[in-house]
Amino acid sequence: MHNSRQASERAPSHLDKNLTGWQLTLLGVGFTTGTGYFLASALAIRMAGWWVLLTFSLAAIASYFVLEALSLLVSENPQQGSFRTYAKLAFGPWAGFGNGWLYWTSECLVLGSTLTALGLFTQYWLPHMPLWELTGAYACLGVLIVAWGTRAFERTENVLALVKIAAIVGFLVVVSVAAARLWQQRGDASGVFHIVSKLVASSAPFDIVQKKAPSLPVRDVWTSFIFAFYAFGGIEVMGLMAVQLKQPKSAPKSGLAMMITVTTLYLASMMLILGSVDYRHISVSQSPFLSTLQFYRLSVLAHLFNGIFIVAAFSVLVASIYAVTSMVVTLSKDGDAPAWIQLGQQNAQQGRLPWPALALTASFLILSVLLSLLLPKQLYEHIATAAGLLLMYTWMFIVAAFWKLYKANWAQRIKSSLAVMLIFVAVLGTSLHPTTRPGFFISLLLLGGIAALSILIKSPQFRWARRKLRHK
Repeated sequence: MHNSRQASERAPSHLDKNLTGWQLTLLGVGFTTGTGYFLASALAIRMAGWWVLLTFSLAAIASYFVLEALSLLVSENPQQGSFRTYAKLAFGPWAGFGNGWLYWTSECLVLGSTLTALGLFTQYWLPHMPLWELTGAYACLGVLIVAWGTRAFERTENVLALVKIAAIVGFLVVVSVAAARLWQQRGDASGVFHIVSKLVASSAPFDIVQKKAPSLPVRDVWTSFIFAFYAFGGIEVMGLMAVQLKQPKSAPKSGLAMMITVTTLYLASMMLILGSVDYRHISVSQSPFLSTLQFYRLSVLAHLFNGIFIVAAFSVLVASIYAVTSMVVTLSKDGDAPAWIQLGQQNAQQGRLPWPALALTASFLILSVLLSLLLPKQLYEHIATAAGLLLMYTWMFIVAAFWKLYKANWAQRIKSSLAVMLIFVAVLGTSLHPTTRPGFFISLLLLGGIAALSILIKSPQFRWARRKLRHK
């Protein structure tokens, strides 16, 4: 790796390197487990049925390979800008500019979809309250937590991560017990065999084996792939936080532990959902977890878990606010964003982000609230698709930088190449379905605009900020 770059590229000395490996693992669970799984998984289930287990498994494999590539880069050369800085080191200033703004745009869309999900979860209790009022309240609270400082953010995310893990484990226990009692009352087979029998009865995965006319809509399964990837969105934030590790070499182990935990919880809970509720009856505007609890007439627990889902979604909101604000500050330091974004940079000495950067993030939160007012029905599906796609483009950039900067062995190159192939397949699938097609074209439009700007900044007269603010 090119270690002779300017010192300004490295992590600044004022950052507290106080994270341990297990704390980063816990933060990773917090970043990853959110609306992409608790709500967007309903879209994947409706489209793919039992095949969603396959798409989630493949997405987990590809996500881990991307995270492994990023973790190896971090362990060898920690950088404050993480994958954005690695792109610049690998391919030049245009790549740093493009990758940074690409990720910033994707996370802004994640903010919009997360706010909408929070509003939908809350409307389960307050059905008559307008969506825009709910999203506005959550947006203000999220900005306040991030404005309080990095330590407050880390503590909040650690607590919320534990809540989410406990929620999924609790769901697994409660639904397993409820299912066992119901199957015993009906005289059905025991739990595992019942799920297998339902899997066979659903016919989808076994039509080809049994040489029947395939009833499975291949296009729908293919399209659901992007929502499976979306459920793992957030792994890249680990790269932004890994710069604070006491031992950067522990980043790969932390990433592996996080992926094993999240994937195990995802697949186990999804099997219970599919084994309980007909996937064709899953509502895309309600968490499949709630649909399952309602199926077993566990209304009290449904309210409890709805509150937990709100906590989970809020965790992702806070993480996204932190990520977009940190990224735009890094862009400003490197002259790829207006210099005024760094005003009040002395706050960083206290673990706080500059107030102009937070104001910029808040302005896009306001835009998301306005969109939820104007497009309450179509907003979540389209924004979730576009956000997932832009995130996939960012992941491809991470792998490309890994190929360029890291002396990978043949196994690491095969794994990262497989990740890119699976990501490409997921992206292509969104162009085939009317539900995801608008998001696909929105992502291409945004990608094209960012690419054009990236090319223009090669010429000095197009730089957003001539003067770079360097920290001694």
